[in-house]
Amino acid sequence: GGKKLKINRKGSSGANEAKIIEINIKPGWKAGTKITYPNEGDYKNGMRQTLRLILADKPNPVFEREDNNLRAVVKLSFKESLLGFQHEFTTVSGRKLHLSRSTPTQPNFTETFPGQGMPISKQPGKFGDLIIEYKVDYPTYLPAEQKKAITANF
Repeated sequence: GGKKLKINRKGSSGANEAKIIEINIKPGWKAGTKITYPNEGDYKNGMRQTLRLILADKPNPVFEREDNNLRAVVKLSFKESLLGFQHEFTTVSGRKLHLSRSTPTQPNFTETFPGQGMPISKQPGKFGDLIIEYKVDYPTYLPAEQKKAITANF
């Protein structure tokens, strides 16, 4: 989609001037992609210089990008890891995934959802995968009653 960016550059008189440029970012472009604008930079030696922009990934609290795939961590309580769980997870495109397991989940178990990752810029309509990694909130301390309950039931 189109984004507007305000830049400050030197005009022909040497004074600073503001200019709004349109950036068309293609879905799936990777960090480090360079976008070049001839004749939009500072005025120097009787001509406008080239302006270069380099894309950076915006940090996201939920997703980590791995090429075209996205990785996200879902935290489970110790009880959920043993007895099963149901979680609703919102993908990067806003779709809701229903995550559920009825069997014990090992710490760092991962589940892959094909096509729920980043758009692949060179293949329109194709998407990377979403990898969900389950982290278990393992107890560091068990009260006596819980120890007794576990001992009695195993």
